[in-house]
Amino acid sequence: MANMKNIPDSLSPEQAWQRLSNLDRLPVEMKPLEDSLEHCLAEDFTAPQDVPSGNRSFMDGYAVRSQDVANAPARLKLVGEVFMGEMLRQTLGSGEAISIPTGGFMPQGSDAVVMQEDCESTNDGITVRRSVQPNENVQLRAEDFRAGERISVGNRPLRAQDLAAMATFGVTKVKAYRKPKVAVISTGNELVPYGSSTIEAAQIRETNSLALVSAARHFGFEAQAEGIVLDVFELQREALKHAMQTCDVILVSGGSSVGARDYTLNVIESFPGNKIHFHGLAIRPGNPTIAASIGSHVVFGLPGQPVSSLIVFYMLVLPCLFHLSGEQIHYPSFLATKFQSRKVTLETSMNPLKTKTDYLRVRLTGSNAVPVPGKSASLSTLALADGFAVIPPGEKPVPAGSSIDVYLFP
Repeated sequence: MANMKNIPDSLSPEQAWQRLSNLDRLPVEMKPLEDSLEHCLAEDFTAPQDVPSGNRSFMDGYAVRSQDVANAPARLKLVGEVFMGEMLRQTLGSGEAISIPTGGFMPQGSDAVVMQEDCESTNDGITVRRSVQPNENVQLRAEDFRAGERISVGNRPLRAQDLAAMATFGVTKVKAYRKPKVAVISTGNELVPYGSSTIEAAQIRETNSLALVSAARHFGFEAQAEGIVLDVFELQREALKHAMQTCDVILVSGGSSVGARDYTLNVIESFPGNKIHFHGLAIRPGNPTIAASIGSHVVFGLPGQPVSSLIVFYMLVLPCLFHLSGEQIHYPSFLATKFQSRKVTLETSMNPLKTKTDYLRVRLTGSNAVPVPGKSASLSTLALADGFAVIPPGEKPVPAGSSIDVYLFP
């Protein structure tokens, strides 16, 4: 049942993303506010009321009428004190002052606060040494949030400050998209667990699941390794069926090409309700990549080569995970929003690929970028690299001294 056809597609990353961007997002759920960090709201949140609900002091000092101290120094009678958490039911009269702390609500009749250090105490009041303007040292009503103002934007991950802003209004639960759970299935007769103390000459310690699970977790997604599965159609189908019981996105490492024992495409197509979004990308590394849906699940067939699988994860799987989580993705700028980047100088010239986008691994030396040579099977090109540059297809060499953007590996 092996797939013996040629790889049918040769999509650019942008074309591939266009197909993935049509996937339905995961369902919306009510989440406790304290557990909603990095989750995307299903809708905008607007302020239900003004904050503050009245004028408040911005300094420790004395609430006054600005006209009473216009010709400072001025003597004022101290007639009361504002306490935090209480509204003073007292109207300030002419020639009077009321002691007030930072954050205290301004008493009726006052329109400014003179700072404590600008006053001297007297027997029955204070002497104000400098004048103040109306509303000086005062936080006005609705100066923080105005009723109806948009506070948090839907389809954007919630930040710590967003949670604090919503908590200001007594919010305890939010309507947010569920984040996808990720499973990684590693396939190959040659693979053994990476913890194996000894291996045969023809065996390879399996590392892709560790890298992919770690990368997914780094970006805030729950992920788990499903173990190693032999190159047997029935075993791989059963592994995928099992993973779909608990996870939303399944990454199948290995078997995505068209060799005699590359079963990933056939396994996906054996499930009812499957849809192949693409098979084949115009990129290096990562050409034999599959993306498909089985019902509400998303399945990626990733190349078994360690460099290919991780690069494809960063450039397509990761934006798909954020999309499923409700985030609005602008693909051309996606890498710049999720990865630290540096503009550096290419130290040596390089020849771009004529028809494929090249994800060039580079090592940084100061402000220079040095390409790390090696094939997609060479894990060292990742381990020794600081990041990668996206080199679009082209005919002309990229000369040494060219300025390029490098996205740093997490």
